[in-house]
Amino acid sequence: MSDVAALKLLAHEAESMLARLELLRPFSEHMPMVPAATVGFEALRSIEKGLLERYARVRARIREFGAWLRAGPKPPDEAQRQLARVRLLFGGLLSEFDLFADVITQRSEHPTGLLLSGIDVAAIDMMRCPAFEAPAVISYLDRGHGAAIRRAMTRLPAGGDNPVAVLRVPRERMIGTGLAGSIAHEVGHQAASLLDLVPALQEALRARSKKQPERAVAFRHFDQWSSEILADLWAVGAVGVAHTLGLFALLNLPTPHVFLGGLDRVHPIPWIRVHISAALGEALVPHPQWKQLRAQWSALHPLASARPEKQALMKTLLEALPEFAALACTLRPRSLEGKRIADLFPDGVMHPARLAETYERWKRGRLAMYAARPSLVFAVLGQARADGKLPPKLETRVLETLILRWATEKLRLPEGSAAASA
Repeated sequence: MSDVAALKLLAHEAESMLARLELLRPFSEHMPMVPAATVGFEALRSIEKGLLERYARVRARIREFGAWLRAGPKPPDEAQRQLARVRLLFGGLLSEFDLFADVITQRSEHPTGLLLSGIDVAAIDMMRCPAFEAPAVISYLDRGHGAAIRRAMTRLPAGGDNPVAVLRVPRERMIGTGLAGSIAHEVGHQAASLLDLVPALQEALRARSKKQPERAVAFRHFDQWSSEILADLWAVGAVGVAHTLGLFALLNLPTPHVFLGGLDRVHPIPWIRVHISAALGEALVPHPQWKQLRAQWSALHPLASARPEKQALMKTLLEALPEFAALACTLRPRSLEGKRIADLFPDGVMHPARLAETYERWKRGRLAMYAARPSLVFAVLGQARADGKLPPKLETRVLETLILRWATEKLRLPEGSAAASA
């Protein structure tokens, strides 16, 4: 009798999961938002198509479990194992639904929804590359100080591939130059994945270590951090010094924390990460500002304040940094068919002097700024901030105006364009 009662409990739980599944509704049926704040027809269709496919898979699996129970007596422990597998699928589907619900629900908030829609456009622009077709990007706000991305074509909890890139933006960095660095770094992860940059850089570093054993320690650290460094490289190439300034603000922690980390983490030690960003900028577009930024960072967080073993490691990394930065920028992955990573970024357009000239021209007439690509806008404003010519309040006001403008202009983009599908 106890076995029969236990199996009835499991059957009841399976029926309960089916009932809860019926409560899920397509986002298009119950998520209100103004047209300019929408995530885009193609992106929404891809999300809902994937959810419906996994919904059908989970529902079929629950029904198979119920039929299996009804087919005859089953050992309770085996029935429990089978139900546990079903519940994992069910929980994965709900996690996936909640992920996209968090994204889409915020689009009904004013003006948050419009700002997020404009950020979608900026993210697509920063990912633009002739070597691949950029996936749609949808962004949302969350707690914390750092941004994150759930890359397109990665596995979702309930199975299947993520149809869009989901960009999480911290509220703390919603408007300002730091926003540019956060967006560009995260879409850099997506770009690096699409171009297979991480394996290419790791292979080059390991080959270089064999030829230069004296650099092996430094190259081993750069190898461990290669994913984050390549995302930083993409960000510097996309928005220039705006990324380094964003890191400056994000990582400006109490000095003891700036030296924490090592080979056990995927992110570089904060102190050296700012140096790496500036060194990558120097390798892409040589200019005195990069050395000045590194000097300012070191003045705020003197190396002498670190423990002796960390001081020794930082010096080792600094000595190898110019060679590493040059290696990363001149890397020729197979995906680029002979081109260097540096060739993806127009060094003339992103040169600090050229950006400064553009800012002065925009001050005299803003129509050109309104027509410019979002990545160029962020680069120009970031350069103006680095040059001390853009007060924070003005920066916030200008960026808010532009991001809202990108959201509304998305409605006028050609059908099927990447930004329109974001």
